Amino acid sequence: MNDAMSKLTEEFADINESIRKLSKRAAEILELMKILQRPENRIDTPADRLNIELFLSITDIYIREEEERIRLGNTRKSSRRVSVEINNTVSEFFGNHLGVGYYVERDTDGFVYVFKQGTAVCAIRFITDMGFIRGDVWYTFADELASKLKYGLQDHQIFFIVATLHNGLDASHISQYLGKKITSNWQFVHDRSAIHSYLALVQSHTACLENPQKQLIFLAAELHPNVLADDLQRMSTEQRDIKRKEVEQYEWIHYVDSIISEIRQL
Repeated sequence: MNDAMSKLTEEFADINESIRKLSKRAAEILELMKILQRPENRIDTPADRLNIELFLSITDIYIREEEERIRLGNTRKSSRRVSVEINNTVSEFFGNHLGVGYYVERDTDGFVYVFKQGTAVCAIRFITDMGFIRGDVWYTFADELASKLKYGLQDHQIFFIVATLHNGLDASHISQYLGKKITSNWQFVHDRSAIHSYLALVQSHTACLENPQKQLIFLAAELHPNVLADDLQRMSTEQRDIKRKEVEQYEWIHYVDSIISEIRQL
């Protein structure tokens, strides 16, 4: 009798485990179906085009750096050279799109400063990913940067642009903020509702900014300019064109045009 009960208990435990695994797999399949059902040909807007321009310009920096790495026979890309080129690109981007009356230049402190009629109006910090500043570390990092602003700029005059969430997620931090366990980063980055809920909380906790919802933006979830560059590097010209078209159809999290609008109001 005891042996029979023990066997039944084991069988029930196996069944429960199988149900748990099936439920998890079903959730992943449902999420994948949502992704596959997205419109293949999104109609891009001026806001989309600004994101595309900036993101692909950063991607091109990594492509050129990989070519330089190969030419020099180095084992790794130069993070210093990439950083300088990114800030040059960000400076040029905002200089082009802010228009007449604005002057933009990068500084050795890592910020890009925007001047209007000779007076500094804001600082912009572009961050490729949050690999070393994920979770609560971000808030300390942001505070330190804000404390080093030049030209007497205040907490309403600093903007952060994070290119991607890829390589910068802390599952326990996300779980804590959303109140549910996150077991798959892949599933999370493909759930736009969860992403927006989480990032809204990250924004609100970034205390060094006066209006963090408008001063801290994230462009992409799973798409990373360095990873994209490596993929493009291995492709033929035709394949590159197709891949770039896919980026042009990407569903962005936030839009850089919102920051341009904010700067014009300063």
